[in-house]
Amino acid sequence: MVPLVILRIDVLVYVRPWAEKLECPIISLNYSLAPESPYPRALDECFHAVCWVMANRERLGARPDARVVVCGDSAGGNLSLGVCLRAAALGLRSDVARPAGALIAYAPAILAYVPSPSRMLSICDPLLPIGVISRCIMGMASL
Repeated sequence: MVPLVILRIDVLVYVRPWAEKLECPIISLNYSLAPESPYPRALDECFHAVCWVMANRERLGARPDARVVVCGDSAGGNLSLGVCLRAAALGLRSDVARPAGALIAYAPAILAYVPSPSRMLSICDPLLPIGVISRCIMGMASL
């Protein structure tokens, strides 16, 4: 049996098949949300959690030299990228606390106002108009 540490039941449906197919432990995190917890609180929590996982691989059912990959979608993908960037900026070794890779799905990664097809389409998007996106970016930046 592959260990699963799931803190949110809604992710169990798609995480369990990954664990079974890959035969590796999968840990899912809850993190603090804005605006109650402004940046960088969620990033700090995720970074410390990944460091803990890297230091406790054997206790979680993995080999001591197992590579750790962070995954996330949407805001979780943005946090996963942030964890990798922070580890690299701190010069952490990959066998200590730097993830070996990241699997990211539709994460907001380029927040600068630069023209792109996606940005142009969002101007007239009835479900997620540019004004809402701008407020989300301001919230992420705690402005």
